[in-house]
Amino acid sequence: MAKRASRRAMVRRESIRRGVTWAPTIPMAQRELRRTRVRRYRRHRQDVLIAILVVSLLLGTAVYYFGFDIVLMRGAGMSPTLRSGDRVLCIKQSLLDALQGIIPDETREVRRGDLVLMRYTPERETAGEEDDAEAPSALLIKRVTALGGDELDAGGGELILNQDSLAGAVGDSDLVYPVRVPAGRLFVMGDREDVSIDSRRRAFGMTPVSDVVGRPVAVVWPLYAVGPVS
Repeated sequence: MAKRASRRAMVRRESIRRGVTWAPTIPMAQRELRRTRVRRYRRHRQDVLIAILVVSLLLGTAVYYFGFDIVLMRGAGMSPTLRSGDRVLCIKQSLLDALQGIIPDETREVRRGDLVLMRYTPERETAGEEDDAEAPSALLIKRVTALGGDELDAGGGELILNQDSLAGAVGDSDLVYPVRVPAGRLFVMGDREDVSIDSRRRAFGMTPVSDVVGRPVAVVWPLYAVGPVS
């Protein structure tokens, strides 16, 4: 094989020296065409990967800065609506407020039954501490059961809202019923009432409306769970 290649090279050089135009054989031309196609495919694949990376970075930056958060769910308190490990896309409340007059008020304002992304700061036991900004906090997703001014009572193991409708199970609650939700506060619960720690506990408390920082919109990961939440 090496002798053949060497002979072809000698013939090519001799042809060039004599001024004879050298033309490749058909198999040689086919091999060169295949090599050219492979090189083009590799360059194209590299360009596509770079473009995907750039677009992903731009989309991620836009999601973070222009009114959306992605929150990782931990625990089973919101199952089966949201499961531990789900990544949930949430629209920021600040964006909804900025769209006042553009979107309906019922979409922007918190209502009973809404899912909310809230900033939870545990109640301090030591009275007189004023540096609340230093208190540890976490982002939680809960469902709004009652609004400011609503009254919750307990009967037969169930919570009764405004003496009219069932609002969920009393569960492991240490509240003294009936309870009236203060103005500007929300009574929130998890969808899995037997394991959720929420406003049914005095240590958890009722959430200030100002602590609502967003609204869950959709599960974006894992793939089998992708879809809107309600």
